[in-house]
Amino acid sequence: MKLDVVSTVPLSNKARRVIYNQDTGEVVTTQHSSITCWVFQHSASYLVPRVVIHVDPAFQDGFQHIALEQTASRTQRFYVTAGNSVQVINLCEGRAMKVVKNLHHRSITAIMFFNPLKYIITAAVDGSIKIWDDTFQLQVVFVGHSSAVSDLAVYPHGPHIVSASFDCTVRVWNLETCDQVDQVLVSCPVQHLVTVEEVDQLCAYSHSSIQLWRVHHLHRLLTPVSSVIERLQSVEHSDKPTRLLLQCADASVRVVSPNSGIIITTLLLDEEIGLKDAAYAPGQEVIVVVMRNGEVIKCSSASNPCKILKTWNIAESPCTCVCVYEYVGATTSKFQQSTEKMLNARRSKQSSPTLLLAGCEDGRLARLNWNSGKVDFDIKGHSSRVNSLVANVNSDQVISIGNDSVLRVWRVYPFADESLAPLMTLQCGLTAVNVAAIAGLLCVGCEDFATATYATVVYSTAEKDRNDHRPEDDHTASIVAVCSSCKVNIFASASSDGTIRVWNDVNTLIRVLDLKATPTALCFCSERGDLAVGIGKNLHVIPYSEYMPGDLFSKMLSMSDFDSKPSDEPLPLSEDSVEEHNLKRLVKTHSSLFRFSHFKDKLTEEEKFEIEKEKRRKSEICAALISRDEELCKIRDGILKPIRPRKVALSKKQKLEAFKNYYSQLKTFQQIAVVQEESEPGEKQESLYRQDAPVGFFPPASTAQPCQASGKFATDPNGYIANSVVAGYLWKRKKDVAAATGWTPTGLNAAQLEALARMNAKEELDEQTESEVEQDEEEEEKDFLSLWESQSVDNAMNQLEEAIESPPNLQIPSRVQLLLFRLLAVIRQLCENYLL
Repeated sequence: MKLDVVSTVPLSNKARRVIYNQDTGEVVTTQHSSITCWVFQHSASYLVPRVVIHVDPAFQDGFQHIALEQTASRTQRFYVTAGNSVQVINLCEGRAMKVVKNLHHRSITAIMFFNPLKYIITAAVDGSIKIWDDTFQLQVVFVGHSSAVSDLAVYPHGPHIVSASFDCTVRVWNLETCDQVDQVLVSCPVQHLVTVEEVDQLCAYSHSSIQLWRVHHLHRLLTPVSSVIERLQSVEHSDKPTRLLLQCADASVRVVSPNSGIIITTLLLDEEIGLKDAAYAPGQEVIVVVMRNGEVIKCSSASNPCKILKTWNIAESPCTCVCVYEYVGATTSKFQQSTEKMLNARRSKQSSPTLLLAGCEDGRLARLNWNSGKVDFDIKGHSSRVNSLVANVNSDQVISIGNDSVLRVWRVYPFADESLAPLMTLQCGLTAVNVAAIAGLLCVGCEDFATATYATVVYSTAEKDRNDHRPEDDHTASIVAVCSSCKVNIFASASSDGTIRVWNDVNTLIRVLDLKATPTALCFCSERGDLAVGIGKNLHVIPYSEYMPGDLFSKMLSMSDFDSKPSDEPLPLSEDSVEEHNLKRLVKTHSSLFRFSHFKDKLTEEEKFEIEKEKRRKSEICAALISRDEELCKIRDGILKPIRPRKVALSKKQKLEAFKNYYSQLKTFQQIAVVQEESEPGEKQESLYRQDAPVGFFPPASTAQPCQASGKFATDPNGYIANSVVAGYLWKRKKDVAAATGWTPTGLNAAQLEALARMNAKEELDEQTESEVEQDEEEEEKDFLSLWESQSVDNAMNQLEEAIESPPNLQIPSRVQLLLFRLLAVIRQLCENYLL
């Protein structure tokens, strides 16, 4: 590829930095002590300076680094650094606004502007990175580099930035969690970074190499919350979209849409008492929670915040966990449908098919009444406290985990009084802490702190078999969550060691995801296998495409029964029913990823009007060009034929009448004599021409030559010469003088003289050709005049010729008469062509 120089602009000083302002279409350059904004003109072929801005005297030694705010507003700011100070400049108005000094203890080595959050980010020689708001109030300080930071760039996805340092590292920082999330070691120090939004590539270059990196963004922020996420549950219902139930450390429960990250509603409870467990029934729009003091609270999720309906105390034994078994009798086969119709009458007389199950401190499992909270049925399940209850609706089962290291599987009968019946008891060698189910498979997370063993075991309830994995595949810290995906038939476990491990149905490790952070909760949030993970006070999502192996990925794509349910909308917030100290916990929050992808600058009405006007003008121009190109392409391909003007056929009578009308107008022409004003006696007549007129670039008037035809000058030699054409009649041309006197231009080499001679020869040839053409035209004119005199069309033509040759009262010069004869010849030729 070859690049051609279109234009060159000279500068008074060396340009130290150059940046293109895509919002205004300008180029900004920084010189020794000034900043210049250049605009494109003449079809974007030339740069013309629009404004030159002189900077503060403290910046006279030159600028080191620059940053530009990406906005179309008139308040667009430009930042330049010198030492540990930053100067802010308004580019539209062309003025320096302010100088902020002592931002770092040492010199600033990099600066950038993060537009979605309106942050100014600076880095210094000491390796520190500071985040400032638009008023230069310090927000965050990142410390991690051991040497000077060389450059800063925006991460392609979400609220992250990338920094490069001379310590041979490239680090990624999260502006939402205010922490380092990734680090890469390089062979040589990176001096500059280049990234593009929504493009998974990063370009890093130094003195000796250019490196192109592919950005593998594992997890992305879905939504932030006000407290640490302790537990995640994915709640599915046949008539409602999938929702996530977040149980937080501040005794709050949130219902979140996994597609958009919108918080639909929030349940706020007493932080001093604390929250132990929560369950959600989307069909009933009810959330049931268990507090640490043993109370069971039933809340309505149809409002925001959730409204507490009832509070129950179980007298027999305090509750430790709760589970909602929501039976949905969806059938597919005709036999099942007929059976379902036969049982409709019986089911209508019985209680609701949604069961509220609770685990108690004494090891019993109880079914609570939805309305009164009383125990309708209970059964002894464990010898000590029940730690967890998990519903496996697809297999009509409930799994309970006790503090006695025993896992029990219960058969559920939704319409029977005795709803639970023991099905299987599994004795785990280690303490079972989590469980997830896929039909007849159970994945149990076990741990033993004494032996530092943290493993997952898969049980088959149908075959009564157990599958273990290799010890080297175990987690290295406690397991915080285990979840399952029924569609893809895989399990996933999260650990405090910062990893998520994905297992197949026979407990074989198929993927290890290094989060570089500590997860606190985990669940599958879609049928395709997307993972929702809680990291601190933020909910993140891992798309299935980032971790799923190739064979499972192909299997997933071949399935066509994935539901594409729409996202939920947040419920309107009723602030009247919320206490003032709880308002902060109910703030509608979107993740910085949402603000980053949906960011729009705040512009005034006048600026919006100008931008829309410019867009309309450009769209009209582009539409016209596109229409023209399409029409040309159609003409080229023969689809469209050019429309030629249609000749109007006139009769001989119409042509003759038109000529007579034209000639009648010519007969009214009379020669007008110029009337001069009479001068008074004794008054000297002033000359119409200035005697002291400047000569200009013309030769002296004494050297002027009269016209050969008339023997007179074309104009007064002492007056102004109107143009160079008239001067050509008064003075000989240079080539004639050169031919007569042998004159040669000075300062020209042989090649230039030869080129000049060729040009003169070409001009002489053109003049000779013109003279020959004129002679041919004169001969044709004479022949036509003779033909015109010998033939007569009618009496009117003869009278017209006689009137032209000798009009009674009209004195026409010979040149005008010649022109009239030529006009008559043309009209005569048109008439003959028409008759033929």
